[in-house]
Parts: sequence; structure tokens; C-alpha cells
Amino acid sequence: MVDSLMSQKPLFVEAPSSHLYCPTCSDILSDPVISVACGHTFCRACLCNSDGTVKVTNCPVDQTFIQNGTTVDNRAILSQIQDLRIYCRNGMKRLNSRNDTVVVQNGCPEVLSIASAATHVCQFDDIECPNSPICGKFKKGELADHLSYTCCFVSCPNKGCSHHGTLADIRQHQTTCPFFMSQLNSSINTQTNSDETITTLFKKIGDLEQSRAVMEQSLTEQRNLIQTLERKLTLLEGEVQSNQKRLDVASVNRQRSRTSSTNRGQKLSLSASFESHLWSREAWHLPFEFKCIGTLRGHQGAVHSLAIHRDKLYSGGSDCVIKVWNLLGLSKGCVQELRGHTKQVVALVAGQIYLYSAALDNTIRCWNYETPDTDVKIIKNAHDEDICALIMAGSNLFSSSKSEVKIWKADTLEFLKAISGLHHWVRALALDPHERFGYFGIGCKIRDTQVTQVGRTYTVAPITVTVWDATSQFSMKKKMDHLFGSVFSLAVSNTYLFVGIEDSPQTACSPLKELTFRSFYQLLHTCVDHIGTVTAMSLSPDQNFLVTSCHDRKVRIYHLENFLSIQVLSRHYGSVNCLAVKSSKGLLCSGSDDQEIKIFTYFPLTTHSAYGIHI
Repeated sequence: MVDSLMSQKPLFVEAPSSHLYCPTCSDILSDPVISVACGHTFCRACLCNSDGTVKVTNCPVDQTFIQNGTTVDNRAILSQIQDLRIYCRNGMKRLNSRNDTVVVQNGCPEVLSIASAATHVCQFDDIECPNSPICGKFKKGELADHLSYTCCFVSCPNKGCSHHGTLADIRQHQTTCPFFMSQLNSSINTQTNSDETITTLFKKIGDLEQSRAVMEQSLTEQRNLIQTLERKLTLLEGEVQSNQKRLDVASVNRQRSRTSSTNRGQKLSLSASFESHLWSREAWHLPFEFKCIGTLRGHQGAVHSLAIHRDKLYSGGSDCVIKVWNLLGLSKGCVQELRGHTKQVVALVAGQIYLYSAALDNTIRCWNYETPDTDVKIIKNAHDEDICALIMAGSNLFSSSKSEVKIWKADTLEFLKAISGLHHWVRALALDPHERFGYFGIGCKIRDTQVTQVGRTYTVAPITVTVWDATSQFSMKKKMDHLFGSVFSLAVSNTYLFVGIEDSPQTACSPLKELTFRSFYQLLHTCVDHIGTVTAMSLSPDQNFLVTSCHDRKVRIYHLENFLSIQVLSRHYGSVNCLAVKSSKGLLCSGSDDQEIKIFTYFPLTTHSAYGIHI
């Protein structure tokens, strides 16, 4: 744009500075570039070939050798050139080669910058009459008046008519033009064709809408079919597990038949004891394994919380819905939905009378098991920040958020007390088996982590575990420092406190996320089997085994006699966020980011003594 103006040698309002002229061509610089070798500025065309190489051997200013050197765009000079003020080409003109100028009479008075000159639409440009070259040329601003009043070559708009005249003559002529009616009829025919086209289009639109309705109905039927097939798949998985159980029993019977008749009666009695033990799950006895017997699908987002009451499983997640599942009929799918929360459900607690839920909408809701369609009680704005965890101790309910834990009366949700000053997010809550003390877990930067115990409720801040009285006074009993990372889960047995953490950049022993086992006063063991944050932990009914879940999509079972991982459950395709254990049925449930809930069941493994007796 600037180059084309420079080629026309514009008239400057003020003489440009001498450093804006090219030392080669002595004109104003066009597309200025700097020669790195000498530091002077030239026109690109004067200095470089078409391929960008320097074609000048020596600098004309200081004779520095610059051929084949490097060039750089001089944007500062280009900006100065674009700001130069020039006269419009129709306002000033040169008289001779000495660049003497004179003002054009009745010319354009505009003064422009070089940058804006290319877009300037001058009303003083000469334009030829579009009707006939005989009329000559006119100033752009005067052409409209010429066409309206003086031009004698305006054509009749009717097709086929060759009459010419002024605009006024044409208007008078149209009243008697023999071609007017044919033009009118043509317009009417065109309008009729347009109306027919519109009618056809509306009909097609109706047909498309009807097709869309049919396709939507078909889509609904296909979705229902998919849900039916998923239920059948779950049922078949249950049948496969049942058949596997029968095969195990058949294998035992075959082994029994090979023993002597003198031991047959003893083996039969022991076999009956074994089969009755298959349904007794109050204790897990080695060897055993957990097998997946079903998958629950229906959530439209990640599953973040699970709770079990009697034979019902309750699940909550990112879709803001609490779903109810019958553990005695997994093939039935979701049997009920509890709606009310407006954001992700992060915690569920199953009490004796009520189900409690907490969500990121900062509300705590209480649901009656008998009439769960509506929430019985609700606490709005329970915390100022997001709620992280929820537990129940006796008649009290504990909820945690950023830097605080609040205590509520469970039956009325009446506020009792706030425990504050915990430094950061309290992401985990846990109770000792006797519900006398509570543990609060805080997850944040490693230098802020702590765990605290209350009566016994335990809290964990970035560098401390604190224990609190959970029965009456809610006072802090003990503080335990650690430097192992943010706490995301807790579990407490009669002997140990288990702390599930995230890896710390200051941990030199391992780059993996860690699961740390703690006594009240010192670190006993650290497990590094998981790769990712340990999201949830749960103890077996006899407290001899610990179940953990992690972002690495795995569920692990640890034997607490030696802290070794004895089984890994890898059935999820996303981070496993929550766990629930039903001891009486030997069921283990897990919820994940893959929007699924996996149901595992306890199976004792078959072993034989040297005398062939099944044990």
C-alpha cells in the first residue's frame, strides 16, 4: 500500500527528514530494511534480490562490504513514513521537474497521512458517465446530479425498449411504453413461480419434521433396547459367577470322592460347614478373593460417593443426582432417584433413620429411607466454601470445608459448634471404631498438611494429624506432624491410623503417590503400590484387611499383618473415587470417573490338608 503511493511521488505537506531517504535511489524509503553488516537502512528492492539475498557489494554510505549479508525489517522507519502528511492528488500538482507545486482550483482540500491515503475516497476524481462516453467525464461528487437531471442517455428499464432520454423523459415514457405490460406480466409470472417454490419448500419442511419425529422415536426405542441389553448383561454376569461357584463346589465333591470311605463322613460335615461359611462374611479368612458380579450404570457423570443401608446402595456424583440400587436385585438397575442438589454430590452418610448428603452447592440434605422422594431437612450455605467430607458420630454429624469442621445435631440438623483454624482444606474425616475420637484430614500444599484427633475424631492438615473429642466437648486431644503430602483419605482401626496422601515434590524416596500407615506416635510403614492420589479407604469387618482406591483406576486389598497388597481389582476405566463395604454380604462397591459402579463379592478359596480334609 505504502509502496504504491511512493511510486506516485506524493506531495508532502512538510519536507521529510533526510534519514527517511534511501542512500541508493535517493527517494523516500519503500519497504525499508536494515543491513546488519553496516547498520544503514535501504529500500528492499534497492538492497536485495527477489530471493532475499543482498545484491549490493559495498554500502554507498561508508563502503562497508555487505554483499550476501543479513537484513532486518526496519519497522520504526516504516512507522515514521506512514505518519508523513501528504496532499490529496486532486488538491496539489507539480508544475515542473523542480517539484514546484500549485494548488488545484476547486480541488480536494484533504491533507492525509500516507497510511490512510490508500483508503481515501476522493469526491474530486474524474469519472466517465456510465450511460454514454459522449457525456464526458465528471467529478465523482457531481455525477449523481448529472445522471438525475442532465444526462440524455438514460435507458428505458422495460426489456426490449430502446428509448433513451433524461430521467424525467423516461418516467413520462413509461406510462405509454408498449413493453411495460410484457414486463409486468413477466414479473407476475416470476412472483407466481416464487409462491409455488415457497409452497413446495414448506411441504418439504413438513416432511423433514415428520421424518425427524420418526427418527427420534426410533432413537428412543434403541436406547431402551440398549438399557434392556445392559440389564441382561448384568444378569448374565451374575449367572456366570453363580456357575463358577457351582464348579468350585463340584471340584470339592470330586476331591472328596477320591478319599477313603473312612474319612467320607468327616469330609461331608466339613463341606456343609464350608458351604454355610460362603454366606458368612463377618470375617475375611485367607485365602480369599473378590470377584466382580455386576456393573451399575446410569449416572451421567463421575461417581464420587457411596453409602449402604440394609440392602440398598446409594450413589452420588457429578450429575447432582443420588441413585438408589437394590443389592438383592442388581439386574433391576436403578430403582429410585433422589433429586434436590444443584451441584456435584461429594459425600453420603447412611444413618439408622436418615440418609445424609453433601454437595458442592454448599448444602447438606437429610432424606428419610421410608419416603425418600423429598428431603426431610436441608441446611443451605452450610459452609462458605465447598464441602469436602461428611461423617456421623453417635447423634452428631460432622462436615468439613476449607479450614473448618462444623458439627450438627443429626436428627434436627441444628448447628452445635465450629472447629476452625485448621489452615487449609479438610478433605478427609474418620472415626475410631468406638466413635469416641474423630480424625480430620486436610489436603493442600505439603507445608500445610496436618492430621488432628477429637474424642475420637481425627483431622489432617498439610503437616499435622489432629485428634478431637467426638462425644461432647469437641476439644483437640493430640497433634501429629508429618511431611508426606496432602491428605485425601483416612481410616482408623483399634491399632492403626491409615493416611491416604498425594505425592510430595519434597519426598525423595519415591516419585509415586503414597499410602502411609501411622500409629498415633510414629510412622510404621509406607506403601507405594498405588500411582496417584489415594482417594478412599475402608477396613474389613475384622479389621485385618484394608481396601484402598486411587486415581490409577485400581482398588487394592492389603493384609495388615505384613502390609502387603494381596489383590488388585482393575475393572474401572477411570479414577476410582469412593468405596463402600457391606460386611454381612461380603460385598465391596466402588465408584469411578467412568460413570460406573462395580460390585465385588467375597469368595473363599479352596485348600486341602495332607489328609484330604477341606479347610
